[in-house]
Amino acid sequence: MTFIENGWLDRILAGNTDFAQSLSDTLEDQIYDALKPIAQGFLDHRRNALNPTPETIHELYERDLVLLYKASAKSVWDAWAESRLIDHTYWCSLHTMG
Repeated sequence: MTFIENGWLDRILAGNTDFAQSLSDTLEDQIYDALKPIAQGFLDHRRNALNPTPETIHELYERDLVLLYKASAKSVWDAWAESRLIDHTYWCSLHTMG
């Protein structure tokens, strides 16, 4: 079986590649937009006693990425569990038992 160069399959691949890049760029922008108020909240909270030095900002950035990752991973897990009618509380209790 041979494929036609610049045919239907090549156009589909190019479209998917463009879409994936656009989605990646949009997601990256949204992540940075979400990080700003989170980091600002940590800086504004007096008990943290943080100074906005480049080192502090970098540390907040790293920790906020972990926070967002964990929050999104939990959301994905909850959606998956809900789609399979799994009781999340019951599942967690099984993991804490042993």
